[in-house]
Amino acid sequence: MIYYTALPEELIFSNLNEEAPPLKEIEVDGIQMVVQMENETEASIVRLISGDLNHYLDQRLQPGNKIQFTAKL
Repeated sequence: MIYYTALPEELIFSNLNEEAPPLKEIEVDGIQMVVQMENETEASIVRLISGDLNHYLDQRLQPGNKIQFTAKL
């Protein structure tokens, strides 16, 4: 891939060595989603994995929103 830019490469590629936050696939109320865990009972939604288009229209399930849940043992 070729980048044509006036920015220095140190600025563009500065985050290549950083680790991505761990993501987890969970199911909440029957809806599969990928989340980034904040703590044991709270997570931030990264993306939905659902075939139901109404889930994508639900404002509560938008990426970036935080959800509360309890883990099943």
